[in-house]
Parts: sequence; C-alpha cells; structure tokens
Amino acid sequence: MKYYLYISDAKVDMLLPQIPHELKKKVATEFGFDLKILTAKRKVETEYGDDRIARLETVVEFIRRYGNLGSVDEPNEYIEGTLPMRFSIASENVAYFSGRTEKTLLGLGGSSKHLIGGGTETDGERYSGSVTFFIMNAMKEFFANEERPDDRVPNVLEMVAMAAQYESDPPDEHIEFLAKRLVTGMVPIGEEKWQTVLATPLYLAKAD
Repeated sequence: MKYYLYISDAKVDMLLPQIPHELKKKVATEFGFDLKILTAKRKVETEYGDDRIARLETVVEFIRRYGNLGSVDEPNEYIEGTLPMRFSIASENVAYFSGRTEKTLLGLGGSSKHLIGGGTETDGERYSGSVTFFIMNAMKEFFANEERPDDRVPNVLEMVAMAAQYESDPPDEHIEFLAKRLVTGMVPIGEEKWQTVLATPLYLAKAD
C-alpha cells in the first residue's frame, strides 16, 4: 500500500482516455479493477477513494509498459524514481519538491490543488500549477530576496538547481514518484556542470 502525498487527477483524466480499451481491460483484469471505473468520467473533483487510485495506477502501468520512461539520471519523456526530497516551495497555485542524485538536480512542480487534502479544483485552475511558466513564477517569488553576483534573473533550470541545493528546507523524506519531464539542461555550479531537470508529477508517495 502507498501513502500518497500528491495525485494529479488532471493528468490522469487527460491520459486515461488515450489508453486503448483492450489495454484498460487487460490492466483491470490483472489488478482486479472494475473496468467501469476506467471507462467512466470521474464524477467528483475531490474523489479520494479506490476509484481514484485505480485510475492513477492504470495510467502509471501503461506508461511503464509502453511509454518513454526514464530515470532521474537518464530522463526521457517520463521519469520514475525514489529520492530524498524536500517540499521546498508552495505558493497559492504551485507545490514544489526538490532532490538530487550524484549527477542530477531535480525539481518536481505541479498544482497545489493536487496535494492530498489540498482542496478542490476549478476548471480554470486544474492545469495552472503544472505549466513551466507558473512553476517559474512561483520560484521567482521564493528566491526574490536571494543575493546574486549580478542583476540577471536566473532562468528556470538555474532556479531548479538553486532549490535543490537550498539548505533551509525541511528534513528530507524518501519520495517515490512518476513525472512528466518539462525541461532538461546543464547548469554550471562553481567549476562543474550539473544535469538539471524540471518535471511535473503524476503522483508522489512516501517510500519505505
């Protein structure tokens, strides 16, 4: 069983109808899901029951079997992994988690409405926090008072790198996740360059 911290119903609702019916049927049979759950539209935006988990797990299983799935250090269209992560930035619209490996700095940003217990969605807010532009604006606000050697505004990947190195964050928790990659690039830090990735999660859960 998983202790979910974040589930992006908006992404699940977008991706689930794109899965062929026969594959939904196969996954439903293998995992004991009710096929009706996977073919019907989600009725309530704040639905937190088994139906919600079944829909998420079906999309996740489809991506694992047929999607372009990579890791944090070898990112593809989607990224899956487990890392010590910090809940670094939370604005009205954006929830943000950051972490790092020995070669990659990672940021996961998405709508704060998808945090478990985070409230309800409206049609105008469902996707706002998962778009690069909105994540970047939230990070700009968070780092507004940070001193920099020049007056240049850091780009989004530089801010991802800053957040991943920020030392005033709450204690690390091991988090497992599957996320859609948004931006990838190399960011210079001192004399080294770090691979830096910004992605938006389908889900985050506490890992054992």
